[in-house]
Amino acid sequence: MKFLIAIFFAFSASSLLAQLTEPVSGKPYSTEKKENFSGFIGENATCVYAIDYLYISRRKQELNVRKFFKSDLQLIDSKNIFIDPEGDYYSEPSEVFFQNNKIYLFSILTGEKDNPTLVNLEIFNDNMERMSSGIVDTLDL
Repeated sequence: MKFLIAIFFAFSASSLLAQLTEPVSGKPYSTEKKENFSGFIGENATCVYAIDYLYISRRKQELNVRKFFKSDLQLIDSKNIFIDPEGDYYSEPSEVFFQNNKIYLFSILTGEKDNPTLVNLEIFNDNMERMSSGIVDTLDL
């Protein structure tokens, strides 16, 4: 019996090696939407918050915040909080986290002309409504 098992494994191993030596090609994965980051950003006593950032173009982006019940992970709400900046700037979300029942979103605002590169902070409440927004720094690139 041991001899038959050994022959079976030897045959399987040689078959596997033959498969590994032949290149495998398939259709390349491609999508218009590019996910730059996603995942858990924080929690409070009753809810868990997650975020997905989708970059399509400089002027078309999504930053979707999802709110789930902590007890059973049922989706409560989902909202795109990305706001296109005014003027000759485009925004790239850089860091986001949930602390003290608020969502803090830091974005890099890049000027399309000779405008300086700026760091913007937006603060949202736990219902994903924007409470405030402002420039907190200038970057010298």
